[in-house]
Amino acid sequence: MTPAISSPALPGTTPGDTLLRRKIGWLCQSIRVMIVVFIAWLFIKTGIFWMSDEKIVEMARLTLHVDVSGLSAAQKPLGFSFEAATGWALNLAAYFSIWQLFSGYLRGEIFTVEAALRLRRAGLFVLARTMVLPLWRAANAMIITAHLPPDQHRVALDLLSGDFSNLLTGAIVVALAQVFKAAAEIATANAQII
Repeated sequence: MTPAISSPALPGTTPGDTLLRRKIGWLCQSIRVMIVVFIAWLFIKTGIFWMSDEKIVEMARLTLHVDVSGLSAAQKPLGFSFEAATGWALNLAAYFSIWQLFSGYLRGEIFTVEAALRLRRAGLFVLARTMVLPLWRAANAMIITAHLPPDQHRVALDLLSGDFSNLLTGAIVVALAQVFKAAAEIATANAQII
């Protein structure tokens, strides 16, 4: 009979915390793998989009209702660079926060103030990205219509239903983090009394 492998208890953890950590370890690792896969997919998808005149022209036709055929040589690298610098920065910050959160869970930092702060940070990055997204889309529209005559330049400042959904999701994550933080602070205070 093979002995069961168990994680050593971290200082300040209970056997219940160790059991919980064993039960959610697969979930934590799965989330971390999904983050890496998604970031790679985002990079590849963005590169493919900005290398393809056809994809850019089709996107502009559907969203801006303008034909952007004949893009200049500078527009595609400028669009890619702009998306990389702005669109990815907040995405990467949010996913890095989520990575830290689930890495902390793997270390046993589950019901802690630090875990709640990591969760809040991820939610705040989601909120920030969602608030910047309409401005990003407007700047992107200006980049891909820059070669057109002035009457066909576009600045598409719009709010999509997905923006509202992302705002709600970010706000819920921040609110849950605040609840978890308060609970962890109360538990710490009660543990010090005993």
